[in-house]
Amino acid sequence: MNQPSCASAASAGSKIVRRHFHLLLLAWTVLAHAAIGITAKAAPSVVPFFPAFHTDETITVQFSGGPGGAKDWIGVFPSG
Repeated sequence: MNQPSCASAASAGSKIVRRHFHLLLLAWTVLAHAAIGITAKAAPSVVPFFPAFHTDETITVQFSGGPGGAKDWIGVFPSG
């Protein structure tokens, strides 16, 4: 008998999380459960502090909503 599984990504809304225990190869027994809420993740965004920068000026941006990985990066490219 396979252990109960869950989806890799949950949709927004109310959910219940359960901890199961396999009882004598007959059935899964719920040991504990808790109600949780899942909110929708905001879309990724990158917002510059100013609409234009001089060629020798430091470009500063605010960013949010990305996956948050250690190797995430932001690039600056010519428009067009």
